[in-house]
Amino acid sequence: ARLDLAGDEGSGAPRGLGSGLGFGLQGSGRVAQRTRGLRSLPERLSRWLCRAEGEGAAGGSAGDASGSEGGGGGGFSLPWQRKKSGAGGSGGGAEVNDEEAINKPNIFIRIVSACMYFIPWIDAQQLSNYFYDQWSVLLPFYMVPAWPAKLYFFTPMAPLIWFFMLFSLVIRNKRLPHFLRFHTMQAMMTDIVVMLVGLTRQSLPYYVAGSWVDAVLSQYAFLCALLTVLWCIWKTVEGYYVELPFVSEAVYIQLSIADMM
Repeated sequence: ARLDLAGDEGSGAPRGLGSGLGFGLQGSGRVAQRTRGLRSLPERLSRWLCRAEGEGAAGGSAGDASGSEGGGGGGFSLPWQRKKSGAGGSGGGAEVNDEEAINKPNIFIRIVSACMYFIPWIDAQQLSNYFYDQWSVLLPFYMVPAWPAKLYFFTPMAPLIWFFMLFSLVIRNKRLPHFLRFHTMQAMMTDIVVMLVGLTRQSLPYYVAGSWVDAVLSQYAFLCALLTVLWCIWKTVEGYYVELPFVSEAVYIQLSIADMM
């Protein structure tokens, strides 16, 4: 290729050099424009949230007249905006609250359903060796499932007996509330996941068992199991269905199969 050094008309710079400088300035301008766009991203996000909040409030006032649910009739509303409009409105929000209060099971069913989550909590204690050594202040959480563990392990075959009893008398019993059957099945599925983690830990090679890798994995697995169980117990007592990733899907499938049998 030949570089034309004649220069542009009315300028003393060569054409090749001028075109190169122009391309460089254009590229730097694009980079600066993209940088300004990234810097203004938080500002645009805050404006979007404010606009969404305004639409939710407007929709909430329209929902009071038409009896619609949550934060608005046709506008976008965030979860906390639905609660605000449901608490402040006198139309659709009150109807939603009344419907939730009617659909929630009684306190006895909630407590029995929450007690089912003691099963994975008891089996998760096998992963707590290193955890309570590092966090001795949390030892009360170790003593809470101690008395249900005596009933759960009254014989060496008791866990298997409890499994078949709960599956036959609770999960497959269509006369019992769906809320109780769901949480019983979900507690058993969570217990299966915990036992699989424990079996995996026991099958580690001898040079890994007892090392820092085993300690870190055990603490992480037990912390996840403990937080999951405590969250499930809390929301179950409140009367809600707790959705766990992958586990709840399997629970719904098993309940649908049990209903068809």
